[in-house]
Amino acid sequence: MVSAKFVILSKRNIFLQFEEVSVENIKISEQLQALIAPAILPRSFLSLQILQFLKTFRAQVPVSGPERFSDNQEYTI
Repeated sequence: MVSAKFVILSKRNIFLQFEEVSVENIKISEQLQALIAPAILPRSFLSLQILQFLKTFRAQVPVSGPERFSDNQEYTI
């Protein structure tokens, strides 16, 4: 997820200021689950802890950018 503020410069232009990037709600594929904790073997406490960590993992990183903008800055997305 990415959060940002924006300022409308004109009908066709906006200025975006990104604030934060985060990673959360990771969906683990069945193949990765089978690699970490195979169904054939009994699941160990460690493999269950790893699966739980991956499912509940959340990381947030603040993003800094220019505090001000000028009319000559132009970006195409």
